[in-house]
Amino acid sequence: MASYPGNIPNPKRNSLVGRAFHTFTETEHNKHRLQYQGQITDQLPDGYYVVEFFDWLTGYPTWSGIVHISDMADTRKWHIYDDIEHMATAYKIHHRNWERDEPVSE
Repeated sequence: MASYPGNIPNPKRNSLVGRAFHTFTETEHNKHRLQYQGQITDQLPDGYYVVEFFDWLTGYPTWSGIVHISDMADTRKWHIYDDIEHMATAYKIHHRNWERDEPVSE
């Protein structure tokens, strides 16, 4: 995945800010379906985080959202990586085992 100007490098080890992620849904056959990719960009009060979702083709941010830590803690639905480079490597290694939803138009 290409770097973009808003990329947050070297996240603090005790923070989720700057970390990258993939989100998943489960198919009827209990297989992971890759849903979104992005980066955690800010921490808000009460366990909420701002996340940026990335376009599948360009890798650039397309939209932002707010997610609670309890949603991100479900490792069946969220895979969190140290940074965007680790996320891209995980995709290259595992994508054949992950189905992918078609991009959603916003």
